[in-house]
Amino acid sequence: MGDTAAWIGAVCAVVATVIGVATLLTVYVAATQLYSRHRLLQHGLSKNALGPWKPIVVDDKWHRLRTDIHTPTITVSKLVRDHWEPKIARCPQLQPIVPNRNAHSKWSFSMKGELKEPGESSPLDTEAQLAEASWVNFLCAIGMKPQNNVPVQDRHYALQSETELINGIVPMRWKGRDLVAIASMIGFQATEKEPSFTKPMPLPTQWSGPLGWLQFRSSSDGGCIAEFRLKHVEVLAMVLPKETLDYYMKRPVPCAPKPKHYLPQRLWQSIGGFYLPNGYALFLGGANCGQGPRRPARRTEEVVRDVMDMPNNVSEDDLREYAWGSQRSQWPEQVKHDGDGLSQLLPSDLFDISRLQRERNGRKRTLEVLKECPGLLHTVADGGWAETRGLDWRHKVYEYDRQYKDSGEVREINYPYGMGDLRMDEELLKLIKSALSQLKPDGFYFCPSSHMKKDLNEIFEHITHRIEESKNKYICKCPDNMPKRYGEVGYENRKIIYHATVVVNEMQRLLKVGRTHVSVEDLQIMYIASEELSKILGKALSDGGTDLEWALIYSPKLFQDLMRRLQCQDFSFDELLKMKSAVVLRMDTKTNHGEIDCTQISRPQTSMRPLTDGKHLIPLVASKLRTRTEKDESGVNEDAARPEGGTAHNGEIQLDGATVLAAFLNVVLVYFWVRKSWITDVTRYDTTIPQSVTMV
Repeated sequence: MGDTAAWIGAVCAVVATVIGVATLLTVYVAATQLYSRHRLLQHGLSKNALGPWKPIVVDDKWHRLRTDIHTPTITVSKLVRDHWEPKIARCPQLQPIVPNRNAHSKWSFSMKGELKEPGESSPLDTEAQLAEASWVNFLCAIGMKPQNNVPVQDRHYALQSETELINGIVPMRWKGRDLVAIASMIGFQATEKEPSFTKPMPLPTQWSGPLGWLQFRSSSDGGCIAEFRLKHVEVLAMVLPKETLDYYMKRPVPCAPKPKHYLPQRLWQSIGGFYLPNGYALFLGGANCGQGPRRPARRTEEVVRDVMDMPNNVSEDDLREYAWGSQRSQWPEQVKHDGDGLSQLLPSDLFDISRLQRERNGRKRTLEVLKECPGLLHTVADGGWAETRGLDWRHKVYEYDRQYKDSGEVREINYPYGMGDLRMDEELLKLIKSALSQLKPDGFYFCPSSHMKKDLNEIFEHITHRIEESKNKYICKCPDNMPKRYGEVGYENRKIIYHATVVVNEMQRLLKVGRTHVSVEDLQIMYIASEELSKILGKALSDGGTDLEWALIYSPKLFQDLMRRLQCQDFSFDELLKMKSAVVLRMDTKTNHGEIDCTQISRPQTSMRPLTDGKHLIPLVASKLRTRTEKDESGVNEDAARPEGGTAHNGEIQLDGATVLAAFLNVVLVYFWVRKSWITDVTRYDTTIPQSVTMV
């Protein structure tokens, strides 16, 4: 009996020991896992991972016994309502100091416009490390900053609780449509040749843009994960003289001229809309399917012969593909749907054809007639895209569609005005003039839709021809070194114009050597130059400077005439800037058009040759002079508010040489900015991207 009790006691001791050891092992493993998870969590919540967003994301409570995690969520429509001003690519964390490749200077610069000498340390050098969470870098790249001291209801973003990490990173949740809207606004392009607006977005896939890449892949739970990769920092492509580089680097980058309108303008451009000064938009839609391109005619015997040569197992879809031929890519939905009942609306530009396609079909003078079409956005997918972006597309938009017609079919009495192959009436011409007055460099790449870029190519067609013809010449002759007196008080405008001329000539040189890419730093300099030129033009009486810009865009002859004058051997840069009356704007009473008289540029006392034709009739120029003349007849003194850029008397405006040259240079800067654009096409993923996207 005693032996049995001893044996049982021994067995129980062994079992207790085993249980104790197992318990210790279990506790050890659990503690190790908790410790590893804690370390992973601490790493995911560290400054290295979250950067400046850590105070917003991490909320420690109960003396750090409890940690709440919140990540920002962004809705584009809220950003529009809040009048948020995106400062794209201006985040110090993403723009470290880089050496300039300019052979004339060894200075370095930052996006803040700060200049430092070689060997001088900069606080930005230590902040150049990117955050491990790619969404932090993405928000920083578009200028979205944490608002620590701002009330929750006034912040541009909302906070959402997050319970877990993905690959050790605190994720940020996006609505797919909002991510598409932001990505299209900053120029992202899809890797697909033609992004589909009907099939779900393929995964994995990648978008590329001027800021970097967005990579999309499927997650284990069937969701969509996105990751942003920043492009390496680039340096100036322009090689500027040291005095010009110093001039622009010492000047701070201006804020957007109209912060309230900056975001809506970029959003409209991404879907093909022009923004107007009064908050309205101008939408030039595509062709209606019934007015689209015509199928090339083929003989019946040719079709029968080809069909007979096809294999017996050919499908009906293949036969239909052959029947539609090369035009099928332009009518993908028309084949699938008979009638008007579509499962979703189609993009307005689906049935459009390019000039190259028209020339291949032998239709070299096919014109695009733009006709008012109220309610167009309610019938095309573009209206839904505008809705996603929070744009007022139901009440504040002028809508036009287009028809393709041979030149002989267009009635000039109905559509008397043309820009390239575009034909329009006077009402639309006024809207286009107003829209182009808002089209100015803004410090980042111009990111239009392909449809909008095609229309701008037509508008700037004559400028392209003139610049391509003179690749071996400067746009405007100017002294190699800035005259010293331009640095004195009273010569500020001449200094601005001189440095802007250097920038324009350098852009022309880049075209000559085949450089097709410019960096954000180049765009910042173009932005500053354009802003300063616009201030000079703003001082011209009765929008005279703006009218001259419009005339240069509208009239190929005027632009050619003035450009040849600025390039000729006997042109004197200084003499033009000294002229008090270089161009005269007046109303032509017979046509109600404005007359621009440039003959005074070649006055007898100058050394310049006379122009071949110094007078040009331009629509919508000096239209305010009629009102002014009526006030003069009523006894109102029109000289009470005489501007700096010119004088007015006897129903005409006289612009000085500085205003004339500023208008010309500003137009060329706008042209170069449009030419160096990034055409976005990811807008078509608005309805096909997964509804929820997780960015890590």
